[in-house]
Amino acid sequence: MAIFRKILCTVDFSETSIKALQWAEYLAKKFGSELMVMHSISEPPMTDPIFYNVEPDLLKISETLENFVAPLKIKHDQLICSGEPSIEICKKAEATNASIIVMGTNGLKGISHRLLGSTAEYVMRHVKTPVITISPLCASPRLLENRVLIPLADVEKAPPEIQMMNEIVAELRTDVTLMHVVSYSENMFKVKSEILPFNATTFETKETITKLRKIGETIFGSSLYTAAVDFGDVDAAILREAGGELYDFILMNVHPEQFLSSFASSKGYNIVSNAPIPVITLKTLGKVHN
Repeated sequence: MAIFRKILCTVDFSETSIKALQWAEYLAKKFGSELMVMHSISEPPMTDPIFYNVEPDLLKISETLENFVAPLKIKHDQLICSGEPSIEICKKAEATNASIIVMGTNGLKGISHRLLGSTAEYVMRHVKTPVITISPLCASPRLLENRVLIPLADVEKAPPEIQMMNEIVAELRTDVTLMHVVSYSENMFKVKSEILPFNATTFETKETITKLRKIGETIFGSSLYTAAVDFGDVDAAILREAGGELYDFILMNVHPEQFLSSFASSKGYNIVSNAPIPVITLKTLGKVHN
């Protein structure tokens, strides 16, 4: 199945939504995709559903959405629904057979995230299709001609999403960098660093690159990939690597069904919220590790 065959772009009329819409249009043009633009009206939480009349809101939102998508220069459909946005997006993605979702993330942190939740987070964890998130720091669309950065937490074996990763990379027709970040807190590194920090770093780099190359051969079976190793905080290192102009996308998996507060403080959430390039996320097929 073509990954970019049918794009569902969700918008909430924020500045990040404008970027998400720009990326959705860019990708739709590049891959000849169908494009659907969706907005969900959140029902007032204190209103009794029996007495809530959504019609006036639908009329107003319809006009707002029409103005919001006016800059689009390609054919598209507009969808408006009522309900919790995260749930409605998942429903519409399945009902319309969308092959990929493009959406902005507001980058909420700490108590704000725990109170308000994250629509992007919920969608990433529940839909079967890949999700492209656009952070407030994400650049505008540009010519795709560089590489995809794939961070791997485990270098002992290939991730269970290898088939989907392969399909995405093949459709993008781009090269790949597989990256692993060695934390200084890892027990193996602690033992080696007691001998000599420089030797420990050198040894760990060589060992990790060898393992990354094996995974690359398993996933792609060619020389389309390179290996990168860094040390320190995982999310900071990945964001630093993605901060130049070498990459077009970050491709990574997310674990399903975790508490919001857990994800809000996670490395994955920090990457999605602060990435300078779009992040393509795949719901992991493996066991969840908190």
